[in-house]
Amino acid sequence: MKGSFTAFLKRFIPDEDFKSQLLVTVKHAVFYLIALIYWEFLLRTQTGFEDFSLYFLLFLPAEAMFLAGLSGWFKQKWNRILNPVIMVIPFVYYVVQLVYYRIFGSFFSISMIGMGADAIGNFGWSLKDTLKDSVGWILLCFLPVALSIAYAVFAPEKSFKGFNLKTHLLSYVQVFYLWVLGILLLLPFGNGEFSPYYAYSSSLINTDTASIRIGVLTNSIVEVGHKFFGSQIVEENGLSNQVSDPSLDEPVNTEPTIDTSPNIIETIDFNALKQQTDDKGKQELCDYFVSLTGTNKNEYTGTLKGY
Repeated sequence: MKGSFTAFLKRFIPDEDFKSQLLVTVKHAVFYLIALIYWEFLLRTQTGFEDFSLYFLLFLPAEAMFLAGLSGWFKQKWNRILNPVIMVIPFVYYVVQLVYYRIFGSFFSISMIGMGADAIGNFGWSLKDTLKDSVGWILLCFLPVALSIAYAVFAPEKSFKGFNLKTHLLSYVQVFYLWVLGILLLLPFGNGEFSPYYAYSSSLINTDTASIRIGVLTNSIVEVGHKFFGSQIVEENGLSNQVSDPSLDEPVNTEPTIDTSPNIIETIDFNALKQQTDDKGKQELCDYFVSLTGTNKNEYTGTLKGY
């Protein structure tokens, strides 16, 4: 009976192999964490450091542990290849954000992914020049990938051992707890409109402001969550918005009808302008303006007419 009880207890005591696997996972997580911090600082060289804060550091450990949990699924030979491949994933993300920001002056928003793709299509003529001008920055972004490749080549075999399922599950549990810890650490700073928690919990805040407050990668993850699960929208009084049932509250519309048709200046013929130039860039601009439908009119349209 005593031997059976001892065997039962040993199931809950980590063995040496499990401890060594966990240690390797933590080492990988630290490497990914340093790389994520490095990339976040690189992007801040584009936006400036006027509104710089360190709140973005709160969620990077969870993201780094998630990346570390992706490694160790195969034998040593394949794990050597897998580690740099995992590093390439955030590298591509940050390069896309870098180039997008240098073209449009703002970060790419997940919530506007369709419009972002259209913008790249319409301004494709400037993409080539922006990539040329950004070669130095892209090479700086590639540094963690290069170090990851060097580590994969020169590190000892024990650094690339395959992990068992228990190690992977523990990594993902750690991701969950580290993310929750990040949220809890935001709470002491309040939930007002200018707080980091508001940037995390509300979909009303713009992408650039939220990215500066909680980090570019973190904000993209949060936007994905908002897109699929909604968001906790915080008002100035600190209470969540409550949406009333429209069937129970039908106000009488006493406002005059407002013309909201597209506001187009008919006197400019971009097709004719295109024929008057041989400059390829100007021709593409004319094609772009022709493709636009125009912004809609509103109650302020024409207010300054005649001045």
